[in-house]
Amino acid sequence: MNPLECHSTGKTIRLILIDDHPIMCDGLHALLNAAAQHIEVVGKANSGADALVLANALCPDVMLVDISMGQAMNGIQLSEELYKQHPEIRILILSAHNNKGVFDKTQKAGARGYILKGSPIHEIIAGIEVVMRGGYFVDKALQKADTIYPLTKREYEVLLLLIEGYSNYIIGQQLGIQECAVETHRFNIRKKLGVDKPMGMRNYAEKRGWIYSIENEQF
Repeated sequence: MNPLECHSTGKTIRLILIDDHPIMCDGLHALLNAAAQHIEVVGKANSGADALVLANALCPDVMLVDISMGQAMNGIQLSEELYKQHPEIRILILSAHNNKGVFDKTQKAGARGYILKGSPIHEIIAGIEVVMRGGYFVDKALQKADTIYPLTKREYEVLLLLIEGYSNYIIGQQLGIQECAVETHRFNIRKKLGVDKPMGMRNYAEKRGWIYSIENEQF
């Protein structure tokens, strides 16, 4: 399906809920039905594999993804796969982990928002609305003294190559983009992270676990 055909043309937001506890999905579904008539729950899944099937079949606008699923695929791995297959779908993470390191990994995986379980329903609705509009949503409990500036998926890819010392030209070749686009991403990275040199970027990424694999990591 053409990605341009995957978003609702009206005001209704098409949503899929993913949580390995069916009662959680059912509870959220009921709360959303009662509080947000403009959000339509079009599907629910209890595993990453089922979520991918639903994404292909239903083409939702937003997917609300539990991070700690007890199946072969956790929420971060699911987000990575969804981003590869359906970059047009907005992913909002629902997590019990009030942890900046975990949050950073979800952003690296392509998620556009992070909200803690136990948040009031109006906050969950706000998160769905923000990511639907193309923005980033961060739970207030994670917003401490330092404002979080998540990188986009492409900016993260550029960052990884920058800290390895590659030039803009080589990065462009590696990623299949123009050199001027690399420079734009580089500017955005400097602005968001507040660091300029590759070594400073490496230090920033290491402190947040961005340059370590999350494969097979348990939450």
